[in-house]
Amino acid sequence: MSEVASARADFDAPGRDRPDVPNGPDLSCPDLSRHGVPDGGVDGGPDDAGAIFDTPEPAGPPRVSVLIAAHNAAATIGASIRAVLQQSFVDFELLIVDDCSTDDTVSVVRGFDDARIRLLSTPRKLGLAAARNIGFDACDGLYVAPVTAGDLPLPFRLARQVAFLDLHTECTLVATATERLVLEQRVASPEAEQTSPAFLRWALLLGNPLVWSSVLARRSAVLMAGGLHLDRRVGAADFDLYHRLARLGPVARIDEVLTQYRHTPHGAASRNETDDARMLADATLVLREAYEPILGPGAARAASIMALHVGHGQPVPDIETLQLIIALLPALARWARSGGTVDEVGRALIAAHRAALLRRLVRSALRSGTVSAMALQRAGLLHHAQLSRAELGRFTVLGMARATMRHDTDAARPWGGLATGSTSPIV
Repeated sequence: MSEVASARADFDAPGRDRPDVPNGPDLSCPDLSRHGVPDGGVDGGPDDAGAIFDTPEPAGPPRVSVLIAAHNAAATIGASIRAVLQQSFVDFELLIVDDCSTDDTVSVVRGFDDARIRLLSTPRKLGLAAARNIGFDACDGLYVAPVTAGDLPLPFRLARQVAFLDLHTECTLVATATERLVLEQRVASPEAEQTSPAFLRWALLLGNPLVWSSVLARRSAVLMAGGLHLDRRVGAADFDLYHRLARLGPVARIDEVLTQYRHTPHGAASRNETDDARMLADATLVLREAYEPILGPGAARAASIMALHVGHGQPVPDIETLQLIIALLPALARWARSGGTVDEVGRALIAAHRAALLRRLVRSALRSGTVSAMALQRAGLLHHAQLSRAELGRFTVLGMARATMRHDTDAARPWGGLATGSTSPIV
């Protein structure tokens, strides 16, 4: 039996929704090493750590387990709990894993009087990925819906997703379209408006096309995939899990806005360079593993370039890098189209997204001044930018100004640009 066929059979096998997960008091002291947490935890602490249920489990297993892992989320977790309790689909449990919060997170949770809520607390800070893995093991539902504290599932989200997975038994996961909450204002998300399983197979080769708080997955598939990996790729843990779930069966998305997620305008600026570097390095590892069966020995270099310039959005440094990316895209598209049934809609979505990606890459290079219009014209790539003559003029002037500023800054350093990895425009 093939890996996918075996996984599908396992989805439908009796009891697979609750594999080896004890109930009630027996789970009060889980073996944290099962979740990739070393003795002493991620952040250090006492060796006698366990986890304690604060509220009893409801009678009978629910269809869905909504999982919220939280650390110091008192200001936002209440809104998420209210949104979950307002779902039109009512056969769920809400499991909250508090990761040793030092604020009023636990008090906020205990303020809700609903038998479907269970609270699991860790006595030391393990990190949210480890807390989520504990939640995956402790859940009783056939399906699991992770939600980040502060994010909001809209009222019909669970109903739509449960109906989808009940019908599409081959799928391991279904997400939804989303919108951002920026300073409590609703803002469109920068995501594809229309998707298909084939399109998502393609999109996962370029970056992370799914929002964690919009996902409903088969819990048996999550456990078979090993949950979130903590030994490596923590900076891209959800992205890594999506890839491993996609190897067990198709992933899909309902193209209706059913989830709102909070986006802090200055969130990227608040992250330190170490966090950004870890996220980029871990995303590169995920892509390298995905590329190996497609590209063979060239997977490592391709993953490094694609993660940085496509996923992370940094402008390409020269025309050669741009040409390499353009050369990689057909191979990735062929592989995406080769998995399962791909209809004309899927082919059209991949083709349109590929064209939009090239347009973004070329325009970004022009604006940054790392590649000139003349170099693009000589390489036969300028048409990908799809710019009018006036727009091309503005992009060129802006790029020249930025290239000059970069050159002046590098020249003022003791070793110029040699030790900085800076780039200069190709003319």
